[in-house]
Amino acid sequence: MKFKVAVKIVIICLRLFPVNTHNYLVYIRQHNGPFYAITAFQYGKIQLKLTKTYLDVKFLKKCKQHKLLPNFVRFRIAQVYSRHRPVVENCYHQILSNEIKLKKKELSYFHRHSSRLKSDLMTTLDPLLYSRTITIIQTLVKYKKRQWIHTHNNKFNLLCTNDLKKKQPQSITSNKYPISPVHNLSERQLTQDELEALSEGLNFVPVPRQLDEETFISNIENCFVQLLGRTTDTYDYENKLEDEPTQYNLTTEQLTAAQKIRSACDKFTDSTYRALKSHPSSKKLERTLKNLAKDKNIYITKADKGNAVVVMNKNDYIAKMNIIINDKKTFQLLETDPTLKQEDRLLRKLKTLKESGFINENQYNQCRPVGSQPGRIYGLPKVHKNGTPLRPILSANGTFNYKLAKWLVTQLSHLREHETIIQDRFSFVKNLHQLDIDMNQHKLLSYDAISLFTNVPLQKTIEFILQAKYGDHCECKIAETTQKRKKKKKQKCKNCIDKTNLKWLLEVATAQTHFHFNGNIYLQHNGVSMGSPLGPLMADIFLVNLEKKLMDELKANGVEYYRRFVDDTFIIARKDANEERIQTILNSFDEAVKFTFESANEMDHSISFLDVKITPRSMKASSWFDTNVYRKDTFTGSILKYSSFVPIEYKKNAISSMAYRAIQICSNYHLIDQELSTIMEISVANGYPTSFVNNIIGKTLNRFFENQKKHSNVTDEINKSTNKSINKGNQKRSPILIDIPYTGQPTLTLGKKLINIVKQARPDIVLQPIPRPAPKIQTIFPRKDSLDKNLQANIVYKIACKNCSDEYIGKTYRQATRRHIEHGASPTEIRSRQQIPDFPLSQPKLLHNEETSLRRSERNTKKIINYKDKNTSSSDETNIDDRQITTAVNTEKNSALHKHQTDTGHQLDWEIWKIISKDSHKYRLLVRESLAILKHKPTLNRTVQSVPLIIYPSGRIQKKVKMKYQHDRRIPG
Repeated sequence: MKFKVAVKIVIICLRLFPVNTHNYLVYIRQHNGPFYAITAFQYGKIQLKLTKTYLDVKFLKKCKQHKLLPNFVRFRIAQVYSRHRPVVENCYHQILSNEIKLKKKELSYFHRHSSRLKSDLMTTLDPLLYSRTITIIQTLVKYKKRQWIHTHNNKFNLLCTNDLKKKQPQSITSNKYPISPVHNLSERQLTQDELEALSEGLNFVPVPRQLDEETFISNIENCFVQLLGRTTDTYDYENKLEDEPTQYNLTTEQLTAAQKIRSACDKFTDSTYRALKSHPSSKKLERTLKNLAKDKNIYITKADKGNAVVVMNKNDYIAKMNIIINDKKTFQLLETDPTLKQEDRLLRKLKTLKESGFINENQYNQCRPVGSQPGRIYGLPKVHKNGTPLRPILSANGTFNYKLAKWLVTQLSHLREHETIIQDRFSFVKNLHQLDIDMNQHKLLSYDAISLFTNVPLQKTIEFILQAKYGDHCECKIAETTQKRKKKKKQKCKNCIDKTNLKWLLEVATAQTHFHFNGNIYLQHNGVSMGSPLGPLMADIFLVNLEKKLMDELKANGVEYYRRFVDDTFIIARKDANEERIQTILNSFDEAVKFTFESANEMDHSISFLDVKITPRSMKASSWFDTNVYRKDTFTGSILKYSSFVPIEYKKNAISSMAYRAIQICSNYHLIDQELSTIMEISVANGYPTSFVNNIIGKTLNRFFENQKKHSNVTDEINKSTNKSINKGNQKRSPILIDIPYTGQPTLTLGKKLINIVKQARPDIVLQPIPRPAPKIQTIFPRKDSLDKNLQANIVYKIACKNCSDEYIGKTYRQATRRHIEHGASPTEIRSRQQIPDFPLSQPKLLHNEETSLRRSERNTKKIINYKDKNTSSSDETNIDDRQITTAVNTEKNSALHKHQTDTGHQLDWEIWKIISKDSHKYRLLVRESLAILKHKPTLNRTVQSVPLIIYPSGRIQKKVKMKYQHDRRIPG
């Protein structure tokens, strides 16, 4: 009964008020038809637009009056166009004025259209319904008007706030870390431009002026060969028979891939030239630095620590280095360079060891030296010490025993394994927090071995290695050689023979490295050779034996915890332990190796170790220690500058590496927050935007905590690892690396295109493009002595005839001296300070394209290149013919140079020859030789190229010709 009454009341109310905001359009449709319902809807819509436009005009006028710019008028421009900022600002204001004019025009149109629709409704609807409809529409408009006004007020307030922030003076960046200070220790007074140029740091990369076309073409051609194979009958055209026919015979797959790669490369080069021109010019910077490099009285290098730039007098630098290398206990002055003889001697021994079965073919190729060069030493000034002494650094890469030392490291690394060894600082900090040692009863100590590498007793360490690897087992027999004299001779067993062979290899790899400095040649005859890969291994093996022998005595004298990273030792000892007594024990193992110690800080009992500040706690919370990132006084705060022309990933890694170190080392959130604030200061001082730094730090934190969550669930982690291993097993694909010169966005675009091309052509191969930045500023100031060109290897060279204009271009993977003698040069003509062995001599077999049967076919006007289908892997390319040793080398009678000399009686200029190009990769070197031949067109070369060029047959990048079209003008009259 009550329900019926309620229904009747509702019906009566609806009759009294039949039209409301929800049904007014339906009511008009039912009583006046759909046309007028649409008219009423359009009128309401126009009223909303009219009101919105009116408020927009009011808001824009207010902004213009207060000289504020709404966000919609601003457009982002690249950093390189910042010099056009005034023009862009004027453009912003012009856009705002034009927008106000357009809004006013729209306002007039909406007003006219609204009046017309309103008059239509007035003439059609009855007055009561018309009045009710207008009231409903006005109510809706007022509701939306309040929202729009509120939005405009918020926008205006935000614009005012941002404008005030810009007008406020910028806060001065903390000078806690002076960015890359320049230490001028020379007599030269540096100008302001020179100081500003050097303050960028020696790792700064300026914008390159142009693309290195030769490097780019050689990388692309090599990538194509690795992708689809060389597919050529002969690896190098030097080995082609004179009458051998040649013809193109590329497969459809090769042609398709070549066309796609060339198309992508053409777009890359075109966009690169435009991109490089759009960047601010670095000519002033380069000109300033090159003028500094021309001053031969100064020496510019980086400091030993802190990334500072040091300018020294050249004479002072040489004098300080001479003090180091004139130490006769460690170094010996040589009269001639033994590089060639040492290389031959090692090769003979390696061949003997291979034949005896001590090493296999693969190991022989890993150790085999080709094109060896002498080491070169230089010094880094220690600006934080009185007198600025130098730390000697030996660049041993490429020396005759460098590859042997690297192989020995792989064979002997297991001998350094010990519980006291620290793998890295992160594992050390993690292990430290797991200790349960009452630090109220203990103290922290740090010990350091003095000049460990040069002082390691070499023979003693070698004996440790031999004892650990072979032991004392011996089955040697003694036999009589003759019946008359009955002289006894010992027949060594295999174990003793292997021990002797390994000892010989260790001595050659560690104690016979020679180097150049200031035009002189030196030999380090004591200790492990500086720069040798065996240095850290030998030091670890020696100290591991020290620790095994002395650990019981150290523990008896109060040592509770002992860990070591190379020559730095961290110790936790009892409070009553005597630091000097521990030092005496460590020094007692060998007279050559001595230790110094550092006690904890008296204030907070902290100590620094591996750039970690370790502070003991009086009470254990989660750990007995607080750990934080430690920066030495020499730290300048200089990192990779944001303005450096390198890929953005380099800059991201510069920030994320510091953030990750903070997370891993800092023991609580307060210390992490302090360290992240320090990272922000350092980054901003190096030109990084705060938003960029915050973004990278945030991503690093998220990634770290996500990994923590994953590791917390052990079962999920196991399942994921098994799934990943299964997927990796099913999707095993060979990687190919390709260097692309970094020129900005064009480099990234080309990398993506090449990846897609490789996916289509070879789904089993993964391509990894590597954006390679231009050379750093450091290359303008070389640290090492220049190497004699006769000893340089992996080069493309040009030799001219003294009596005519004929020239020859060739290449060699070995020393130029060896190759020139094979061409007919007399050893006396090219003899410098290196030892040139008397011929015939035992030396490495010439690489397949340098055999004595060198034949270059006659130059033909219609050159053809012969192909056949066969794929070659990248490993084949990097190990071309590094397999055997020949017993004799004679002058090549079929050599083009030798033939020219014998046929014409002319003499070649063996002294003034030029190095055109260098490349350590063998196939890329062949491509560079082909490019040089196509460019210089030498008359003595009888082939147009060494290998076929598929992507760039002409040997150069052809730029697009810009055509200017002139429109036809009307003829007057």
